[in-house]
Amino acid sequence: MKKQKIILQEDLDNYMQLINTKHIIDQYDKDFEDIIHELIQMCMMTDQQIQDALEALKNKDVKLANSVVKKDKIINEIQVKIQESCNVMIIRRQPTASDLRLIFSIFSVIFEIERIADVARKLSHLTSIKYSDAFKTIIKLIEPIGELALNIFNQTTRAFLEMDLKEATRLYPNNEALFDLTHIPESQIIKDIHHHKVNTKDGIDIFNTIRSLTKIDSRCQNICELIIYYHLGENVKYKNKSTIFNLVNQEIEAED
Repeated sequence: MKKQKIILQEDLDNYMQLINTKHIIDQYDKDFEDIIHELIQMCMMTDQQIQDALEALKNKDVKLANSVVKKDKIINEIQVKIQESCNVMIIRRQPTASDLRLIFSIFSVIFEIERIADVARKLSHLTSIKYSDAFKTIIKLIEPIGELALNIFNQTTRAFLEMDLKEATRLYPNNEALFDLTHIPESQIIKDIHHHKVNTKDGIDIFNTIRSLTKIDSRCQNICELIIYYHLGENVKYKNKSTIFNLVNQEIEAED
């Protein structure tokens, strides 16, 4: 069985050294550094939760799956703690418009991360399904989807922690590769239900969980929009991509 990773203060400190959070920590010094530590912990825990859920599903490790479900509460508690810290900062500091954009972005990003963390819980619940040969085949098809989704998540959250506008723009388009990977398992589930290899309820649960994995990319796109919003001071959610890229390029040229 895969050994579970315990997130220590040392892990957080090491990660802080690896990424360039100076851009946002300088805004409020020590107060903001505490929030960033909490945000990093939330990102690291979410990453580990999805890894553990995929491992539990692969090995039908019910104990590990139950652990993932229990730890979901911890991520929710971190989310609440960050929200409270941001509220206190707004009251005490009376931040400027640009600082408010940053705080709003953090409020929004923790919502996206919490929803991504929920995917781990959904994956864990699949360990209760009977492991037929058909289901084992589907699990093998789910693994690369989970790995790619995690890679997108890690790149996006790092871009947010660094408020990296160029990286956010690179990551912003939907990752078609992730959606392409879902076609085979989804088709397989439909066939297995039709041929009674997987019962309908289980098949629907598996199908919905795969869709949840692919939605990680959409969540990450939302996070990229928050990075762009912070730099441009403009909500780009409903703008077409060519307009967004033009606006971003103008901002980058102005910064250079």
